[in-house]
This record gives sequence, C-alpha cells and structure tokens, in this order.
Amino acid sequence: MHPPVMATETAPSATTKNPLLQPLKTKTPPPTKTASISSHQTRDEHGVITTTNVLLHPSFTLTTSDRKDNEIRANPAGSSIVQLLTYIVGPVVALIAISIVIVLLTCVCCLRYKKNKLRGRRQSNSRSYSVGASWKEDHIYDTVILAKPSMRSPPTSRYVSQPSQSNNGVAAEYEIPVTRHGGKSDWIMESWHCSSLRVREVKMSPSAVTVSVSAEHRRNTVARGIKRVRSDTGRTEEDDDEEESSYSCGSDDPEAEGGVERGPGETAESCDDDSDLSTGTDSEEEGEEDSIIKAACSVCINGGSLSDPPDIPGLAHLLEHMVFMGSREYPGENTFDSFLSKHGGHSNASTDYEKTVFYFTVHPEFFKKALDMFAHFFASPLLLESSLEREIEAVDSGTKKSLTELPNEKGLRLVDHLKEFYGRHYSSHYMTVAVMSTDPLDDMEEWTRDSFSAVPHNKTPPPNFGNFAPAFNPEEFHRLYRVVPVADVNEIQLLWRLPCLFDKYRAKPMEYISWLLGHEGEGSVLHHLKKKNLATEILVGNGQEGFEYNSCFSLFNCTIVLTDKGHNRIEECLQCVLHYLHMLRKLGPQERIFREIQTVELNNFTFKEEEDPDPYTEELCEAMQYYSKEDYLTGKYLFFEYDPKLITELTESLTPDSVNVMWSSQLFRDECPLKEEWFGTPYSSEDLPASWKDAWQDPEVPDYLHLPPPNPFIATDFTIKQPPPEPDKVTY
Repeated sequence: MHPPVMATETAPSATTKNPLLQPLKTKTPPPTKTASISSHQTRDEHGVITTTNVLLHPSFTLTTSDRKDNEIRANPAGSSIVQLLTYIVGPVVALIAISIVIVLLTCVCCLRYKKNKLRGRRQSNSRSYSVGASWKEDHIYDTVILAKPSMRSPPTSRYVSQPSQSNNGVAAEYEIPVTRHGGKSDWIMESWHCSSLRVREVKMSPSAVTVSVSAEHRRNTVARGIKRVRSDTGRTEEDDDEEESSYSCGSDDPEAEGGVERGPGETAESCDDDSDLSTGTDSEEEGEEDSIIKAACSVCINGGSLSDPPDIPGLAHLLEHMVFMGSREYPGENTFDSFLSKHGGHSNASTDYEKTVFYFTVHPEFFKKALDMFAHFFASPLLLESSLEREIEAVDSGTKKSLTELPNEKGLRLVDHLKEFYGRHYSSHYMTVAVMSTDPLDDMEEWTRDSFSAVPHNKTPPPNFGNFAPAFNPEEFHRLYRVVPVADVNEIQLLWRLPCLFDKYRAKPMEYISWLLGHEGEGSVLHHLKKKNLATEILVGNGQEGFEYNSCFSLFNCTIVLTDKGHNRIEECLQCVLHYLHMLRKLGPQERIFREIQTVELNNFTFKEEEDPDPYTEELCEAMQYYSKEDYLTGKYLFFEYDPKLITELTESLTPDSVNVMWSSQLFRDECPLKEEWFGTPYSSEDLPASWKDAWQDPEVPDYLHLPPPNPFIATDFTIKQPPPEPDKVTY
C-alpha cells in the first residue's frame, strides 16, 4: 500500500454562548470487501475542530479533510475518486488544448503566406505610385512621372517628367485630390495652391505612369503636389463610370494600358498616410534596378548661347527645349519621355556658350528603339507654335524677358526665327555623337548610322567664335566690385583674362599654375591664411567650360572664402595671393613640379573608377569637339608635354595691373546702389584703392611663402611583387 496522503478539515470555533463543543459522533461507513473509511477528530488551541477521513483501499490510501462552520461531515468515497481522476485528467486535457491552438496558428500563418505570395505575383498588374506635379509662374510642366512609394525624395531634373538616373520617377510634397470633370474623359486635379490642373493623357507601365497635364492658375504661384494612387492595368475608364465616390485619372485611348485609380472609399487623407510606407522587397527591387548597367547616347552640337541672334538672346536655349516636343516620325510630345520612363531611363539637355548637349539613358534591351527616336529629334523636329509658349515658361527667368517682350516689341515671329536657327546650327557636320551599351560594337555603329543618317547637312562652315570683339573693357574690368550675394557668404574673387587655351590642352599651363596657387601644404597661400584665421578655403583655376573657358578667352579665377576676421583684413589676404604669384614669376617654371603633377594625373586616370553611362558619353561627345582623335579619352586629364615658355607667358599675365577684384558679402546691402540688368543683383563699382596698388608693386616675397617640397609618396611602380620564398622547414 502507498503511504497515506494527509490533509486536514477544520471547523470554526463555537459562539460565545457555546464556548465548548460537545464531542461529535462520527458516522463510520459499513465495511466492504474492497475499501473502508476511518475518521478521527482533532481540536486546536483556538477551538477549531478538524475531521480527517481516510479511505482505505487495497491499491491506495486517500486521506481528505473537511472544515465546516457548524458541522463536520465525512466525504464519501465516490467524491475522492472523482478528485483523483481530476488530478490525472486535467494536465492531459491542457496539453491537448495547447496542441490544438498550435495547429490552428500554423494553419493561419500558412494561409497568410500563400495570400501574400499570390499578391506579389500580381504586382505587375497592380502597383502603388505617388503622382507628382510642379508648376511655377503660370507654367505647368507637361509630363509627370508616378513613382513607387518607397522612393522618399527623388531629385528632379530640368523637367518634372524626367526622372533621375537612379530612380524611375519624381514626387512632390503636398497632396492634390483628383476629381472627375464634367463627365468627360479628362480630369481636374485641384489643390489650395492653384485653380486647376488638367490631365490630358495617362500612360502606364509596371515601373512608372506618365501623365500629360496642362494648367490654368494664378500668377506667381509656386506649388508641388503629391497623392497616393493605385494603378490597375485591368481597369478602363468606363469601369469607373458608376463609382462616383472614387478618384481616378483616365485615358482617352481605349487601348491604353490602363488608368490611374483610387479605390472607392479611400480618401485623400488615408492615401497620404500610406505614402511613406516601404517594404524590404521594394528596397531590394530598387537596389536591383540601380545595379543594372544602362545604355546611353549623347549628342553635342557646336552652337550655343554665343550663336543667339543679337535681337533674340536665349533662342539657343529655347530650341534645346523645343526639339524634345516631338518629330515627324514620333509626333507625340511625351512619346520619348514615356518610352524611357517605362524602361528605366531618362533624358536631359543643357545649353552652354558654344555647345548644346543632349543625352538619354535606357535599359540596353530598348536602346535601339530609343536611339532612333532620339535621332529624329535632330533630323525632323516639329517645332510647333502650340508648344512654344509653354516651353518659354520652362527656360530660366534670365532669358524669358528676351523671348517674350523683345520679340513682341520688334514684331518678330519667334517660331520662324526658331526654325531658321535650327537650319543654321543643327547640321550633321556640327554634331558629335557618343553611344555606350552592352550591345556589340558593330551593332551599335550600324544603329547609329541608320538613325542619324537623316540629320541634314547644310554645307556651311561651322561657326567661329574666336573673331568676336573683346569681351571685357579693360577700364571696366580692372576695378573693385562689391556684390550682395543671395547666400550668406564672405569671399573675395580675383580674375584675370587670358587668351583662348583650347589648343594648349597637351601642355595645360593654366592647370600647372592653379595646382601651385591652390596647394594647401606648408608654404602655400591657404596654409598662411588659415594660420592667421583669415580664410577657410581657396579655389583656383576654372571649370574648363562656359563663361570661363571658350573660344574667345579664358578666365583665371582665384576665390578665397573669408572668415569674419579675414573680411576685415581683406588687404592682407589679397597681398598674400599676389606675393605668391610674384614668387612664381621670379622662380620661373619648375620641371620637377610639372613631372609630379603629370605622374599624379596619370595615376588618377589609370585607376579611374567606372562612370555612369550618361555623364561619360556626355563628356566624350564634348571632347570630340576640341581634341584630336587619339586624345578623345585622355585630353581632359593628362599632362602630355612640358612647355616652360607657355607657362612663363601665362604667369607674366597674372599681375596686379590686370586683376579684377570682386568682393561678395551681405554686409554690403547699404553700399551697393547699382542693379544688374537681368537678375537685379545689387553691386557697386570703384577704382582699386591707391594704397593697395602701392603695396602690390614689386613686393618682397615673405619667408612663409615657398614652393612645395618634393613628394616622396607619389607611386610610380605598380607591378605586383612575388612573395618571398618560405624558409626551409627544419625537421628535428
């Protein structure tokens, strides 16, 4: 038999009237063959009586106790058996319940996984996008790209319609609700910033949605719009006729890929709350898109702002915008941009003083088609008058006045002058083309010849800008100009006018002088100015393009970013620069320094990182305008030959007698009564102080200025050395 299990049962103490309880009789169960019950009573010090019942059985012994207020009763044998079964069956039932819950949770997780997987398969037909629109001063850009919501703040380029290189679209900042207009197939996007924005056309792809828009709104309005929409390519405009509560954008073309729609019941606020949501899958997809090698093509035209007619400045820039507005073979204004955005590409253009550059990128699979569309912009642009006014609004404010007010005053028809300008300057022998793709070279050459063979040849010599009159009046140039900049900066700029250096690219004399004057080591100008807490930065040379570097002249620029202390001691800063230039004239060219620069630039070019296709082809087609064929790739970077005579000629030109000083600070607000004609920049003009000129004449070079010492850390040997042989193993 098992040892008895003891438990107690107590009864409360008697009342005050009956402090002592009489002995209670215990009912003894009748004897049986299989079990018996015995009981006994105990009384504690507080008068509480406890009765203990013991069930005796051949296989076990069970003891129970019961505590009652007024009586003590023995538990029957049946209740003890039930209690025993409860002790045994309870844990088993609990385990079974837990197992059932685990099985149900597993089933729910499996169902959710399958549902998400099926939803992922439908992403090509149903995606969420953010629609963006931007307008400024009565103008609305004619194309808007809708991008995936995970793209938080993609940059914008010249057009809102053109996405950046690493993103497939653009977005803006505020929400624009979209409502249906007049029961027609066009739509109105309304916000608190403008009166109306009409959506003319919607084109969609799995990666982007292109919306053609036009607007009528108040003047001087600057706004950007954003909203969250869902694109369902299986739906058409007619499907939404009965859904008056939904917001959507529809297409006039019944065969269009689809519309842009917001589901019924979704409000602008609820959509906006989701606009910043992004998942890990979206990030992975963007990473994969960014890693794809894209194809690119760039075209450089030998003609820019210097080719503008005297009575219509800004015409070259306007034509740059207009050629993208369709061709005879591809007449749609936004056909090209829509095609690129669907296939991971974008396009852009820029107008410089002597050149205009166009480029595009696209997935290599669609490069041939995009190249043909691109080439026909130069072969047969439409140049429609209906697009003219909108594109005038897109150019910068500096030329808007010359393209609207001046032609109207003189009675000129702008579209006629635009076509004349195109015929004169957009000729095949003025153009250079660079293409880059993963396709075979023979195929790319064939596609380029076939596509660009339609570009006309006007059989006239290319423009020559070298015979222009001098750009600067020496008396007006050699002065001190105080300027109030937009940014809060304090800087002093020294400028010298030099002759054109296009044909001197192999010797690079200006780069040699710039390297020395811009050196930051001990003995340099910046080292001394920093030590005196007069300046924080120095910029020397020029960007080899535009206003600073052209066929008419070259500008040598030295800009010093001043501290507040330097602003008050400007004469000392200028003397330091002019003393250093005087030292260079006195010491003459140094071949040792030239060879160091030559070696460093050669190493930089040899181990240059791979560039993206669009800036690389853009740089290459520009180089084809100026360098020899063998120097197309290297002419911009390498120092080919040492020419001490040329270096001496340029150094002798950098004298105090020919310098232009431009001092910029917002502290000059009350000292600049003059206004620049086109942008209204406040400035003042005065003769250089006589005390400055006297201090600059034949100065003695101070000891703290000297040439940089030889650099022993310039690498010249890049051969891979073999590891030394392992020593012979010694066996003990």
